[in-house]
Amino acid sequence: MNNLDLRTSDPCSGAYSFFGFPVKENSPDYIKKEINPVPIHYLCEPLLNTPEARADISVLFKVTKDTAIVSDLQNSRIEEQRMPELNGISGCGMWRLFGSEDRTDRLEQWQPSWIRLVGIEHGWVRRKWVKGTFIQHVISLIANTYPELRASIQLTL
Repeated sequence: MNNLDLRTSDPCSGAYSFFGFPVKENSPDYIKKEINPVPIHYLCEPLLNTPEARADISVLFKVTKDTAIVSDLQNSRIEEQRMPELNGISGCGMWRLFGSEDRTDRLEQWQPSWIRLVGIEHGWVRRKWVKGTFIQHVISLIANTYPELRASIQLTL
């Protein structure tokens, strides 16, 4: 919980990433009854003040190039590839790697503790933007759906 960015307004400037497993790249082998996960990681910037976002609910990120980082976990490879179709990536995390409030003038001092979960992805327009819901709304939904978790959520926030 302490790795969440609970803002519900435009994200700060900085470097962001979404990370997930598109269905097109992660089809199960039903005969072998296995799946070999292929995650995709895409570095992006927030879209600020755009009409496609619902104020205080949605977060949008630019998709400005045709490539993404794809990890082949079986062969221990990481390579840049053409951006696959993102259908089936819904629910992936949208992460702030560093933001304007971090010591961005000294990125050689970057630490993993700077990473914060900003939102959960639920839509995209090819080569334009990726859309998600601010994580604060997801946490509120969990708290409302599971009242027995409210005390734990409030304690850790």
